Amino acid sequence: MHSPYVLQHAIATTTGVNHPRTSWKALSQGLIPLPPLSEQQEIARILQAVDRKMEAEEGRKQALEALFKTLLHDLMTARRRLPAEFIARFAEGTGDE
Repeated sequence: MHSPYVLQHAIATTTGVNHPRTSWKALSQGLIPLPPLSEQQEIARILQAVDRKMEAEEGRKQALEALFKTLLHDLMTARRRLPAEFIARFAEGTGDE
């Protein structure tokens, strides 16, 4: 909508003096040029790659959330214990030192 082509069309269909404006009808009748087919295909290819990456990352996120819930449950039910040396660091009061 901010391209020079659309703005020029909006200006050309402007009416009114005190409050210049165009209408949605006038805008909808304007033609919007498309990039060449090869460029459209390249854009589509890039967007498909982005979609695949997003799907993979969503799957990874879900797997990590499931792992976290499982480990948390195991810790809370004492099925899994923290390593003794990890617990000792906090018992000594040294923390992250």
